Amino acid sequence: MFKCLLVVCTGLSIAMAIPMLAGRVYTADDLGAFHLPLRAFYARCLAAGDPFDWSPQMYCGFYLTGEGQLGGYHPLHFLLYRFLPLAVAFDLECLVNYPLLLVGTYWLLRRWRLPRDAALFGGMAFAFSGFTMLHFVHVNAVAVVAHLPWLLIAIDVFLRPKPVIAPNHKVFAGVAIALLTASQLLIGYPQYVWYSLIAEAGYALLVTRSRRAALSSLPPGPQPLPPSPSPLAPRPSPLIPWIALGFAIAAVQLLPTWEALGESSRQAADASFHNWGSLHPLNLTQFVAPYLFATRTVGRNTHEYGCYAGSVTLLLAVWCLFSAKHSRRMRPLVSGALVLVIVGLLIALGGYGPAANLGGWLPVMNRFRFPCRAIVLVHFGLAILAAIGFAKLVRSTNQNRAGLRAIWLLFGLSVALAALAPVLWEAEPHWPRSGPPSGPRVSDALLRWTGPLLIGSAGLLIGWSSRGIRRARAALILLAAVDLGAYGLSYAVYPQTTTLANFIAGGDPPRSSPSLRIAVDLSQPNQPAVHRGDRLLLSGWKFADGYAGLEPARRLDYRDAAALRVANVGSATDEFTLERELGFAPRIGDWLSIDNPLPRTKLFAVIKLSSDPAHDINRIPLESTALVEQPIALDSGPAGIVTILDDRPGKIRLRADAPAQRLLFVSESFHPGWKCWIAGRPQMVLRVDGDFLGCLCPRGTSEVRFEFQPESLGWGRFLSLCGLGLLGGIVLVAQLRRRTPRHAPPRPQR
Repeated sequence: MFKCLLVVCTGLSIAMAIPMLAGRVYTADDLGAFHLPLRAFYARCLAAGDPFDWSPQMYCGFYLTGEGQLGGYHPLHFLLYRFLPLAVAFDLECLVNYPLLLVGTYWLLRRWRLPRDAALFGGMAFAFSGFTMLHFVHVNAVAVVAHLPWLLIAIDVFLRPKPVIAPNHKVFAGVAIALLTASQLLIGYPQYVWYSLIAEAGYALLVTRSRRAALSSLPPGPQPLPPSPSPLAPRPSPLIPWIALGFAIAAVQLLPTWEALGESSRQAADASFHNWGSLHPLNLTQFVAPYLFATRTVGRNTHEYGCYAGSVTLLLAVWCLFSAKHSRRMRPLVSGALVLVIVGLLIALGGYGPAANLGGWLPVMNRFRFPCRAIVLVHFGLAILAAIGFAKLVRSTNQNRAGLRAIWLLFGLSVALAALAPVLWEAEPHWPRSGPPSGPRVSDALLRWTGPLLIGSAGLLIGWSSRGIRRARAALILLAAVDLGAYGLSYAVYPQTTTLANFIAGGDPPRSSPSLRIAVDLSQPNQPAVHRGDRLLLSGWKFADGYAGLEPARRLDYRDAAALRVANVGSATDEFTLERELGFAPRIGDWLSIDNPLPRTKLFAVIKLSSDPAHDINRIPLESTALVEQPIALDSGPAGIVTILDDRPGKIRLRADAPAQRLLFVSESFHPGWKCWIAGRPQMVLRVDGDFLGCLCPRGTSEVRFEFQPESLGWGRFLSLCGLGLLGGIVLVAQLRRRTPRHAPPRPQR
């Protein structure tokens, strides 16, 4: 069976890589709308030697490192995008997580002494599960999850007492925990790190309890004493300091993200924000009816609400739970996996479940949305249970009649759901948070009955396999691979693959000058909306808005024509209300023309104090007056001229010719991290027109230099270097202790 599993796992991996091997790039959903444009900017910065922390392409300037999902300080990202072509680097980043998941889960299960074939089946069930395959479009999410089995292996080595393991191995297990935790955090998706920490805490508790149970099961009477440790041997240390060290190493990403969160629109979100994206309970029907609905889910957000773990995985997990008494060695793992499934479901249900208010009082965690993403814990637990069930199915001679009855009960449920699909069709529009109707809500008859076909086939093969029919076992493995592959490849991997050149050329740009910005979304923050994404960034366009997870909070309303003019916007598009409500110039295709946008830089001789720039921006002549927050003295007379000398990410150099003291305006987003120098002397950076940069410019000709140097990034780099230094010191001391003889030779007596 092991060879059969090895073949199907290799086949699934090759199937995922076919577009890359054909010279195409993965662009489905967020891959093309978000991740690829950001990585293109990152690659250009690395090639040119420019800093990548500030992107002038989005939101009139954006703290990109703080947003997090670029993962620019992760060593793997640096190597990929510095030395490989963009398309190859991006495809490899998307694909490399799956073999890591497969091998890591396999090795973890082998540590519990599961047979090779069962451990490999568990690895396949998790690596190619519905969650990991549908979230192929969220490359950072899968990358964080790919660390999970490796972290559990390191925790296992750290906590489980084994005489054959030298004391230094425990130290190196702690080092591995710190590095893997840092790697997760550097990828820049803290919500999945939170889920990983939940699994790690549960696993540490599981190993500790199983260790105590093993000690308590020793027979009564005197036991041989363990050898006394050498004074030079490292003492047992707790687990938390190693995780904290990982956080310190990742400070270069954590501190900017913390600052960006404080500056983001999420700070203004209401108390229900953390329940936005809760998993509706009827989505649980996907476990036995994966294609019941046209978009596979209730809520029409397939990759977020997808629950399907595979028919064989589900039924083998049920087979495991209804099997005869488990061995003392496997009992803790079965219980832990079941608890993980239950906890994951409770979190994923969010506002629909008993833990609806749990996230509201947890600091930072209440800024996360889509609790449905916790379904990753469910799939991980099911994969572990399925691996144990596979081992019992192949090697046990006992008839599991309770398991067979449970399997056929699930088959009956699948048949009932397929038959009742029209009833569910009528009910769906009334479910809260399910989104606006869009097309047919129930799949055609063929797809609807795919669920019963898969569950019934898997049930038959499990029944035949329990009787010792080897061909049925091979067919069961093949069914599991085809089922998981068809489910994931058809949605997230194969659709919308194309060459990089064709993807860039197909962005439908406006006809305005590329030197002007464009506005593509103009949606209200923290509200469900259909986003066009950042694809046009690949063509060199710059946005006054954008599509990102941590959208910056801004003081102007960019659905207002005056705000767009100040932001140097030449064209805007919006499918809903912009043209009707604001009366812009006629459309040219999908784009609206913005008349008389202000230049990128300008000197002002007239200012007006304002505490509400969104209101006051429509009540001033934009060409001659600027809004400021504090009184400043300007001389009367003509404004003057400003020339751009250098305009790079995070670095702007200008020459100002001012007849008297003037206010210099730059249509780059204001951020506390901006520093300014005039003729080499530091100057105060001012907030102008609500959202933009400015400073006081003296009379005469002077060179003005702006640089983005946020304290969060500086302190983050310092703490990361300190963490790496401390980790290196620990490794060095451990190596020296390893080479030091444990027992010093006796001194000769005089």
